[in-house]
This record gives sequence, structure tokens and C-alpha cells, in this order.
Amino acid sequence: MAIEQRKDSERRRAFVPGKVVAAAPHFTGYCTVRDLSPRGAKLAFGVIPKLPDIFELQIPSQGKSHEVELRWQRGVQIGVHFRSTRKYVET
Repeated sequence: MAIEQRKDSERRRAFVPGKVVAAAPHFTGYCTVRDLSPRGAKLAFGVIPKLPDIFELQIPSQGKSHEVELRWQRGVQIGVHFRSTRKYVET
């Protein structure tokens, strides 16, 4: 139970736009970042996405781009773990 409490206390509610970019299968789409923690995020999509295990999550409003690993998916919501983070550069 202490682990769950620690996990919950590190999460912050968020409602910011994000962009997902995957190489294989090729996918670019937009999502809403619903929760953020130092180690990951919960994302919501308008339709059920088919994503690979590892992809890029861009959060322009925070100036960050994360390489993420898909941890869980429930319909249009997914949970990701941050593998690495770099400065977001708009292309």
C-alpha cells in the first residue's frame, strides 16, 4: 500500500496536448496528457490507437520530448513509462 501511495503522490493531473510519433508502424497522432509523473504519463486519445511498444511523446507546452514505453492500454487511454527525455524541437 505504501508503494501505491507514493506513486499517487508523485502524479500530477494534467490536461495538455501531446503528439505521438511512431516509426513502425508509422503513426503520428494527437493526444491529451491526463496525468504526469517524473517517470511516466497517462494519455487519452479520440480513437483507440494501435501503437508499438516504444514511441516518441512530444509535449510542446513543456518543451520536452520523451522516448516512452507502452505499459498498459484500456480503450482510448494508455499508460507510458519515460525511457529518456530531451528538449522538444519543433519540426
